[in-house]
Amino acid sequence: MHWIPAASTPMTEKGPLEVQRAAHAFNAMQARIQSYLRERAQILASISHDLQTPITRMKLRVEMAGEPETSRQAPERS
Repeated sequence: MHWIPAASTPMTEKGPLEVQRAAHAFNAMQARIQSYLRERAQILASISHDLQTPITRMKLRVEMAGEPETSRQAPERS
């Protein structure tokens, strides 16, 4: 599981015009960062999931490589 920080409370956009603009810019930046972190976590989770099957196959092949040929064959049916 990947950690995503909780969204902080946005700054109030009140006060002189310069403060309003700065607060708005910080709020927009905060929203973009949260979006990027969520997207990054989703991408990493997808990559991790996609790699599980090939890794499992390789592990099984390595395990089976050490077994005698007869133990790998299916039992005969009569």
